[in-house]
Order: sequence, then C-alpha cells, then structure tokens
Amino acid sequence: MNPKQRIGYGLGALAVIVVVGAIGYIVIEGAPVFDALYMVVITVTTVGFGEVFDLSAGGQLWTMFILIGGFGIAIYTAIASIEYLVDLGDHRRRRRMQSQAAKLTNHIIVCGFGRVGQKHGQRYETEMSTSSSSKSRLTEFKQPGRPMPSS
Repeated sequence: MNPKQRIGYGLGALAVIVVVGAIGYIVIEGAPVFDALYMVVITVTTVGFGEVFDLSAGGQLWTMFILIGGFGIAIYTAIASIEYLVDLGDHRRRRRMQSQAAKLTNHIIVCGFGRVGQKHGQRYETEMSTSSSSKSRLTEFKQPGRPMPSS
C-alpha cells in the first residue's frame, strides 16, 4: 500500500473514531451532539482542556478507548503523511536527474565509480581520445567521502 492510500485509510479511520466516539458519549453520558464531538476531538488530539461534562465510570472507560485508538490512528496518519512528503522529494530529485541526463549528448555515464568503474572509465576515455571523429566526453564525478581517482 502506498503512502497516499495509507493517508486516506488513516483519515477515514479518524473520521470513524470521531463519529463512533461521539455516538458513545451520546449513548453512555447523554451528552449533546456538539459536546460529544468536541469531547472526542480534544481527546484524540490530546489537547486536554478537561471534560466538557462530568463522566461516569463508563464514560471514563470510553474516553480511554478513544484516546488509545484515536491517538494511535492519528500517529499512523501523521507518519504516512511524512512518508508521502519524503517520497515526493525523492521523486522530484529523480525527475531532475533524469532531465539532466536526457540533455547530455555523446556522454557515457558510469554508475559506481569504484575500482571497476574507474577501469571502465579509463578505457572509455582512451577510446574516445583516440577516435578522431568522436566528440564524446567522459565526465568524472567524485563520490562523497572518496578521493578523486588519479589519471
């Protein structure tokens, strides 16, 4: 399941908690609709303004159920949202790299410029420099934390 779907499921589950929680306060405590909704929202968000109306033991138990379930779902939804934003940044970075690579002409891109990549890079550079008709170019990239290869 991708992060966007998880956000949707999380928001749907939060809506269910709010509706079911409010119905529970209405049935258990005889609370007015608006007060019941308000009580659920301040419980799930852990704002803690205090009870809007006095709670019986059943109401306190219901509040604990809403707090544990609702807060857990809220955290799940928040994590899915953060994951979606991170994936969005990665997607943009990937698209920018692909766009830059598409603009290159007569280039050879060597991915992984370790021992094997350096040998292939040197071979391609030699082949390109000996070919009089070739206008290709090998671009060297420094890997983070590694020294540039010596020619």
